[in-house]
Amino acid sequence: METITGKTTAHTIMQNIEVAWAMDSEGTVTANGETAGRVVESLPGVVYAFPADGRNWEATFCSVANAAASLAALHVS
Repeated sequence: METITGKTTAHTIMQNIEVAWAMDSEGTVTANGETAGRVVESLPGVVYAFPADGRNWEATFCSVANAAASLAALHVS
């Protein structure tokens, strides 16, 4: 898998924050240059995201790009 990059918006109570994210070939996601967590595809179409800060956040996604964008938004909010 190659490096995937994108932009998303983190919605907080006070403001919306633009987030530039990237995911490397090992599934490590960065948000605005900081490690946000890891994305793992267990089966085709079944993707899990694990925050770097250890939050108990369980989510399943249908694509690695959606998981990475959500993880990045969670990291900055």
